[in-house]
Amino acid sequence: MLLDLSHTLENDQPHFATHTKFFRMMWNRLEFGDRSAHAQIIMGEHSGTHVDAPMHFYPESASIDALDLDHFTGLGRCVDAAFVGPDQTLSADDLLNSEKREGVINSGEIVLIHYGFDRWWQKGAEARRYRTAWPGLSEDAAMLLATRGVKAVGTDAISIDTSKDQAIVAHQRLLGAGVVIYENLTRLETLVGHRFRFWGMPLKIGGGTGSPVRAYAEILES
Repeated sequence: MLLDLSHTLENDQPHFATHTKFFRMMWNRLEFGDRSAHAQIIMGEHSGTHVDAPMHFYPESASIDALDLDHFTGLGRCVDAAFVGPDQTLSADDLLNSEKREGVINSGEIVLIHYGFDRWWQKGAEARRYRTAWPGLSEDAAMLLATRGVKAVGTDAISIDTSKDQAIVAHQRLLGAGVVIYENLTRLETLVGHRFRFWGMPLKIGGGTGSPVRAYAEILES
């Protein structure tokens, strides 16, 4: 069974404060006598559930269309970080403790971080809670994951960096090492304690700094 890890793209959904909003408007309607129905969509490269390419922070590095598709799929593990509170960080020591329980993180794996913060994903005025005080990775945790040689790291919060980190160090350490970043994932609690294969394929945006994705996973053990 495939597990959907993506939020639905909708008007008035949460968005990062400095990023563009998602907007969808019906353009042709069958009920108005049009021969077909379709809508106009306006959105940023980092709308909704999405992936960051290294070019998001490093202009001379790879854009989303230049990355091999292998970056966006692979064997995964989900770190249970539900104990990390708002504005707090998951540390390297926390990851090492997780490895004692789940085994060493291997090169080429995709690591997803379950904070449970997706419970605050709401539309309209209620989206404010999701856009404030979210948890994130510490610099040493990001460096540990990069050193392990993972191909991607994902979070169920709006950013891989905590809301208080103005330096955005986790982005820098991961993207600088060629590790792509998934943000605004959901339902990660379904993956905790399981081995799984993950897919999060981007649109092929020329020169893109990132792309919305349909992220999903398949649990491997019976």
